[in-house]
Amino acid sequence: METQRLAEAEAAVRAIGARKALPTLVSLVKTRDTPIRAWTIEKAERYRLGFPGLRSALDCQLQGIAGFEVLGTNCAAAVGELTKLLDDKELDFVAVRCLDSIGKAAEGALLQCLTNKNWQVRQRSVAALASATDDVEVYVNRIRPLLNDVEPGVRFATVEAIGYQTEAPELAVPLLTSVLHDSDDGVASRAAGGLSGFGTNALSAFSTLTNLVIAGRDGQCRAALKALAVISPVRALPILSNAVVNGRPPTMGTALKELKSIAPELALKMTLAELRSADAGRRPIALNVAGTYAVETPGIAEALKFAATDPDPEIARQALRTMRQMLQKQREKAGLNVRIPNEPVYQGKTLGEWLAMRKEGWELSTNALTALRQMGTNVVPALLARLTYKDPVFNLDDYEVSMEAATALMVLGDQAKPALPTLAALIDRENRDVALRAMIATLGAGADAIPCLMKGLTNRFADVRGEAAHFLTEWGAQFPEQRKQAIPYVARLLNDPDEHVRMGATNDLKELDPQAAAHAGIKWDRLPR
Repeated sequence: METQRLAEAEAAVRAIGARKALPTLVSLVKTRDTPIRAWTIEKAERYRLGFPGLRSALDCQLQGIAGFEVLGTNCAAAVGELTKLLDDKELDFVAVRCLDSIGKAAEGALLQCLTNKNWQVRQRSVAALASATDDVEVYVNRIRPLLNDVEPGVRFATVEAIGYQTEAPELAVPLLTSVLHDSDDGVASRAAGGLSGFGTNALSAFSTLTNLVIAGRDGQCRAALKALAVISPVRALPILSNAVVNGRPPTMGTALKELKSIAPELALKMTLAELRSADAGRRPIALNVAGTYAVETPGIAEALKFAATDPDPEIARQALRTMRQMLQKQREKAGLNVRIPNEPVYQGKTLGEWLAMRKEGWELSTNALTALRQMGTNVVPALLARLTYKDPVFNLDDYEVSMEAATALMVLGDQAKPALPTLAALIDRENRDVALRAMIATLGAGADAIPCLMKGLTNRFADVRGEAAHFLTEWGAQFPEQRKQAIPYVARLLNDPDEHVRMGATNDLKELDPQAAAHAGIKWDRLPR
C-alpha cells in the first residue's frame, strides 16, 4: 500500500508540473523554525492539540526536497533561488540536496558547493556534480582538490567518486594511489577498495599497496591485502600467505579470506593450522574464517569440534556458535528437512514437513495440528526421537528440531501421556537444553505433568531448577491440589547456591503457600524475578 501511495503522489506532482509547483516547493525548502513556531509545535505534540497544517521546518524542507526529486530537471528555473540559499548556514544543505536533483542546469551552482563552508554541502556536491558534468576528465579535475579537504567525510566521498571512474584509469588510479597514505583509515581503505575496481588496470599501485601491507596501519594493511588479491592474484599469493603466517591476528584473518578466493586448498590448510595455533589471539580469528566454509569441507567439522574443547571458554563458545550458524546456513540454503527413521506420514507429508508448518514463533498451523492429532499416539516415538535429535556432522542438539517436537508433544495433550516417563528421564538427564524442552513438552498432559516438573527442581542446572519452579507456580495454578507436593522442594530453593534461583523461589513460594513463605521469614514485597 505504501508503495502504491508513493507512486500516486509522484504521479500527482508530475501532473501539477514544475511551473505551478516550484513556488510552493521553494517556499517549503526555505521554511525556518522561528522560536514561536518551535514552541507551538512542541506544545501541540505534548498536549496532542493537532493544529492542522502546522509542521516543523524540517518536515517542510523534506517535503520540498521530495518535490524536487520527483520533478528533477524540470526544476531548472529554481536554480537561481537555490544558489542564493547556499550562503545561508541554515538552508545551505537543503539547497544542495535540491540542486542535486536538477542535474546539468545546476552545474554552476554545484561547482560553487565544492568550496562551501559547510563540509556536508561539500560532501554532497561531490556526487551531485557527477551527473551535471559531461566530461570525466573535467569532473575529476574539479573534485581532486577535495582529496586534501580537512574533513574525512569529504575526502571519503571524493575518493569514492573517483573510484567509480573505471573508464578512466589513467586519471583515477594515480589519484587513488596517492590517497592510500591518508591519515584516516576509512579514507585510505576506500582508496584501496576503489583500486580493486580497476583490476589489472591498477597494477601501477601494486608496489605502494605491498608497502602498506608491510608498514601500514592495521586498517590500511587489511584494505591493501584485499586490493592486491583482485589486482594481481598470482603476484599477491606469497604476500597473502606471508601475512597469514606473520601478520597480526586481524591481518591474518583478512589474508586468509582473500587467499580462499585465489588458492582455496592452501587457504583451507592454513585455516585448519591456525585453529590449533598456540596463540589464543589467532584462534578466534581463524574460527571466523572457518565459519565461511561449507559444513562438508574436508577437515572443517573435525577442527571445529576440537575448537569447542578449547581451554579458553570464550573460544569454545565461539566454536559452538560457529557450528550452529553453519548448520543453520546449510539448512536455509538447501531447505533440509530432518527426517527420523520410521516416522509417520499423513496425507503424503512426513512428520517433519507438518512440524515445519508454523504460524508465528513455535505455534503450529491449524493443518499441522489436525495432522498431529490424526496420527495420534503413533507419532510419540518419533517426536521423542526429534526432541533429543543431534545433527550428524557436529553431534550438536538441534534447537529447531527439538523445539518443534516439544511444541507438538505439548499440543497433543492426553495423546502424549505415553511420553511422560521418557520426558521425566530427560528432565533428570545432564543436558540442560533438552531438560528445559522436555519440561515444555509435558505441559499438555495436565496434572500428570506435575511429577515430571518436580524432577526439574533438583536438576544440576540452575536455570532448569528456576524454570521448573516457575512452571509449577504459574502453569500449575490450574492444579492447586497436585502442585502442593512441590512446596517443600521450592522452599529448599530458598537456599539454592544460585542467586537468581533464590530470588525466583522467594516469589514462587509466596504464590504457592503464603504461610510457608511467612514461616520462612519472607516479607510480602514482591522481589523482581
